[in-house]
Formats: sequence, C-alpha cells, structure tokens
Amino acid sequence: MLGATVRLHGAEESHLNGCYGMVESIDSARASIRIEPPDGESAGRLLVLSLSSVEQVCSGCKGCGSSLSVCTQCRKAWYCSKTCQKVQ
Repeated sequence: MLGATVRLHGAEESHLNGCYGMVESIDSARASIRIEPPDGESAGRLLVLSLSSVEQVCSGCKGCGSSLSVCTQCRKAWYCSKTCQKVQ
C-alpha cells in the first residue's frame, strides 16, 4: 500500500472526506497520507490516519476497484486496467 492512491472517508476534518492522497508511510494501524486538497487549500498537506479511514483506489482513474493490480515496474502504483496504467 506504500505509494498507493487512496480516498479519505473517515477524516476528523469532515471537509477532507472524499479527497485523494498518496500513502507516504505506513505501520500496522496508521498511514501518513499526502493529500490532494479540495480547491482553495494549500497543496501537499500531510495527515496521519487510521487504515480504516482510507480506501485504496486506482492510481489512474481514481475509481474504486475490487481488483486492483500493482504496477510491475514501480511496485507502488495500483491500477484497475491496462488503459489506466498506460495513461500514467
């Protein structure tokens, strides 16, 4: 999950729920997420959230996929299809 794109859904700051971010570090229960903030906020904010507060999504289309595959080259990005992988 390190380097994966995630969607926030359980952040204490509820206005951040639905935002996307990238996992920068992870331990057994928490992850540090560099978020892509909603319009009007400073970019690159780092949050530490429980793993239950994030949902892994496709790095290309950012859609939820029940069957995401890891990029065989970088081993950090996850994709739902070959089409999404080629876009990146």
